[in-house]
Amino acid sequence: MKISDDKTIRELQEEFQNLFPYLKLEFFPLPSLKPSKWIAKQPLPPDSFIGEARIVHNRGSIDLDPELSAQALKQIFLDIFGLKTRLYRKSSGRWVSITTYDLLALKEQNLRSLLSDVRALII
Repeated sequence: MKISDDKTIRELQEEFQNLFPYLKLEFFPLPSLKPSKWIAKQPLPPDSFIGEARIVHNRGSIDLDPELSAQALKQIFLDIFGLKTRLYRKSSGRWVSITTYDLLALKEQNLRSLLSDVRALII
């Protein structure tokens, strides 16, 4: 996944979801962005440019390795690219924040979400 100021949040989200269709990646404004046109606890609009949402303007890429943990991915986004993120997985048809199982690999998170979705359809 290439990160640059001229990409939109939607582009990053789509790239992520192509690999992990049962996970969702959201971006949030950093408290240091003052004055902020965004509300801190609400995800940034998908049509926002990455350059607007950060103060660290490094270009680079992230290897979306399925073995990477959710926690590690969030830390890479924050430490290297200055982007605050949150990951969600589907649970019984609803998006829930990944917090309790932050150390699980992305592929495991995706699988758990898929199984939860299938279980919700059966019940």
